[in-house]
Amino acid sequence: MQQFTQKYAIIQLFEDMPVGTQFSSNNWPLHATVVDTFAINWDVSGMTTKLDRLLTTYAPVRTIVGDDRFFGDQGQTRVALLENTDDLAKLHNDVIDVLEQGDWRPNDPQFAKEG
Repeated sequence: MQQFTQKYAIIQLFEDMPVGTQFSSNNWPLHATVVDTFAINWDVSGMTTKLDRLLTTYAPVRTIVGDDRFFGDQGQTRVALLENTDDLAKLHNDVIDVLEQGDWRPNDPQFAKEG
């Protein structure tokens, strides 16, 4: 069985950033997480091609920013939760449906799909 070593997350940035911008895992730019951290049995090019096919026709998704919560090993990361609207849930599930074709393996499955 192949061991996955790469890790990805699918996010929507709220500010434009140049392609190739790098940031540390403890200093993310403002974003919404569409799919939390995962491994997959695809290379980056194959994965982005498949996601591009899905997302190029997607309409904007609207939601409402809710309460702040604190996450992380020691509750050190402040997060504003988004209301889980039908459109946001559909986007999340549609992206996961594509990723599952590549043997998607979430780090935290409790945050995927209905979680």
